[in-house]
Amino acid sequence: MHGAVLPRHVLIEPAAHGVVLIDWCFSAPIGTTIPAMVPGHDDAWYPEEVPRKRQCGPGTDIAMASRCMSWLMGSRAPRELHAFAQGCRQRSLDARPDDAWRLLREFDQVLDRLYGPRTFRPFTLTP
Repeated sequence: MHGAVLPRHVLIEPAAHGVVLIDWCFSAPIGTTIPAMVPGHDDAWYPEEVPRKRQCGPGTDIAMASRCMSWLMGSRAPRELHAFAQGCRQRSLDARPDDAWRLLREFDQVLDRLYGPRTFRPFTLTP
């Protein structure tokens, strides 16, 4: 597990339309505890198993990623996207999704229902 999926650890790859997680110093094996929390981030960013030093799993990172998504979207996003993200943040780790690839397929379906088929749009940043 990454253990610290926070906005400051998410890099966007514009050309590849991808995402990279950086700063893996908080990572831990599945079924263990996250060794520390990023200073300056309150418990709102972390699911309850992290500050309580309980066993973590893939759902820990998924909950944190969905929290980032909600923070980035703010109030502008459609209700369906907020509901999807909230479903990833169930209080109990056992109630959260734990298969990121299956969750990505479900997310793609939500996006398709909202916006139609994907259309590639070049995304470049100029210095």
